[in-house]
Amino acid sequence: MPRIKRAVDCINALCSSESEAKSMLGNALKQRYERWLETLNLQDFLRFIETIKENKDQIRVPQFFGKFRACTFEECVYRLIVTKVDIPEHFNCFGARNALFGGKVETYMSWSSTFP
Repeated sequence: MPRIKRAVDCINALCSSESEAKSMLGNALKQRYERWLETLNLQDFLRFIETIKENKDQIRVPQFFGKFRACTFEECVYRLIVTKVDIPEHFNCFGARNALFGGKVETYMSWSSTFP
């Protein structure tokens, strides 16, 4: 099974880079990510995504860049649904690699953990 990444994993990889420029980019993305998590505002999310796009050359290989944006968008949709949509109790919203097996929820990854 391939390694599952979250946006925070990609940010942490940049923050811990030996390259000063990548580390600074990671810290800038971390601040924008935390801001977006605090507000769940579309403009804050778009600033975060645009920062990723503007710095794609520093972020590494195209696959990493694409996975970073995809994970970020998936998290955005999940968080907006669970916080902004009134979901009836008999429905469940699964995200972050949650799955329902035989009436039991199995979690493979969680959005709840952020930065060390």
